[in-house]
Amino acid sequence: MIRDRGAKKWVSLMLPEHREQLARLARQEELISEPAWVDEYLEELEWKVQTAYAQHRFIRLEYVVDGERRTQQGLITALDPLLGQVRIETEGVERSWVSVRSIISLEWV
Repeated sequence: MIRDRGAKKWVSLMLPEHREQLARLARQEELISEPAWVDEYLEELEWKVQTAYAQHRFIRLEYVVDGERRTQQGLITALDPLLGQVRIETEGVERSWVSVRSIISLEWV
């Protein structure tokens, strides 16, 4: 069996610009895109968001921003139906707007 080191064996022969481009390509491969949801799941998600907002329930929200998966825990303090966004307030009084279409999962805590 041949044990190949892949790109590592060629790094010493590469220009710095080539190494930077390879690193950039590796980062782009790790990025994830916003989920493409089915209408039924979006309706369920919107119902959960509205229920959590109306009942002032703490939630754990997992969503995608700039290709990275992020998680926040807190209260939904505002809804913007025109833009399709919710505002989350964490325990540290940090406020941030999250697009409903970027939400991967929403759980009540």
